[in-house]
Amino acid sequence: MRLLRHSLALLGLVAVAACDRDNGPTDTSIGSRAFVRYVNAVPDTAALDFRFVDGQIQDSPQTFTGTAFRSLGLGGYRDIAPGSRRMRAFVNDTNITVASRIILDTTFTFEAGKYYSILHTGFVRSGASPRNFIRVYEDARPENPGGGNVAVRVVHAAVGAPNVDAYIVDAAATTLPATPTAANVPFLAASGWVTTPARALGLRVQAGATPVIASTTANANGPVAGTTTGVNQPSTDLPPGVNVGGAVYTAWVLPAVGFGTGAATSTPTVLWTLDRRIPRP
Repeated sequence: MRLLRHSLALLGLVAVAACDRDNGPTDTSIGSRAFVRYVNAVPDTAALDFRFVDGQIQDSPQTFTGTAFRSLGLGGYRDIAPGSRRMRAFVNDTNITVASRIILDTTFTFEAGKYYSILHTGFVRSGASPRNFIRVYEDARPENPGGGNVAVRVVHAAVGAPNVDAYIVDAAATTLPATPTAANVPFLAASGWVTTPARALGLRVQAGATPVIASTTANANGPVAGTTTGVNQPSTDLPPGVNVGGAVYTAWVLPAVGFGTGAATSTPTVLWTLDRRIPRP
């Protein structure tokens, strides 16, 4: 009994001491952040894992794993700690020997409060050129394209393709206007932002007079069905909202697959990503 009383007294002293050290509420803020998203445009591998490897686990997205070719990393923009960050990429595989092989190791300095797109492109397989690398885009997104409009930019991410002209169109059969929406865009370049009336729009991509992507179309309720033969490969991933004013999008021109003959990836296509959501009323 005496031992019990002594133990309780000791616990009381510890509790009092702990209270004495409590100088106020705990600060749970996470500090300033940058925001990043990841696009896999590497045509000679399958899914990739893209990771921040500088030890800041709590300040790094864990969702850029298993990102399929011509896809956006799960979650879109993710917040990270700003500053110089080290990143690595791996092939997503159940074989540990394959999955542990580093295919890319690089660093980049991200600024607080800014949004970035990380494009992963080039080739992994031996003898192919250029070797895989990342291009980081600072996404200075328009605040609001105005009532009844959407804003669109085009990024040429199709490795091996020539400069392209991109046209915003209403449908696959729409006659091309005389002037491209984005003209003579070279590989890795991003066009300026173009404001266009919100509607069920699409994008046609040409290399001179040669169709690269005949048409990609979508409406506010999701993808619109289209032909899947030849170069007429429709985009199937435009988020809802293109016919509702206020949204901002990037149209990524992505390459054909570099191996195999899968019909779904045998021609270039467009990946539409939502850069800024429709403002709430």
